[in-house]
Amino acid sequence: MKLKGRSVDQWGNVVFDSEGLIDHLMRGQDITPEMAARPTSGVVKFNQLCRELDHPEDQLREYSEPEVSVASWDEEHQREWFTPEPWASMDVLEWLLDRCQSTTEIERVLAEWILFQERDMVDVLRCLIYLIHSFRENGTLWGVGRGSSVASYCLYLIGVHRVDSIRYDLDIREFLK
Repeated sequence: MKLKGRSVDQWGNVVFDSEGLIDHLMRGQDITPEMAARPTSGVVKFNQLCRELDHPEDQLREYSEPEVSVASWDEEHQREWFTPEPWASMDVLEWLLDRCQSTTEIERVLAEWILFQERDMVDVLRCLIYLIHSFRENGTLWGVGRGSSVASYCLYLIGVHRVDSIRYDLDIREFLK
């Protein structure tokens, strides 16, 4: 993905170039230790000046690609999601079933549940429940749903989108292809 003066590598790291850093600073935003910059001449010069002016803590971290595959990186980091209690240990199936109002809804949740379990995606659902709760609590606007996610009734119950997949007879397999 390419943004103005920034790009996102295949591991999901935002990487700035000199133009992106200038834009970032001109918007009044701070440079943080998590930020990485391509080692352009401007970045190298900035870091050199930080050292010369006795402000080494302000240096930019120079970007280098991780030495692991994307798949290995994902596997290693998937369990590090921040999902606080009570969401981290909640019974997601019970939470979903509590929101069902008919036998049809219960059957759909149970059918989807099996598919989510087979794909080891229960933690994703747990994290989404926490995120949507946080969005609502903080008045944060999020997308109303589009694409294949609307085929999931569980995601509808969680509030990820506003499309009732049972009402529109959407097949869950469209989401989990």
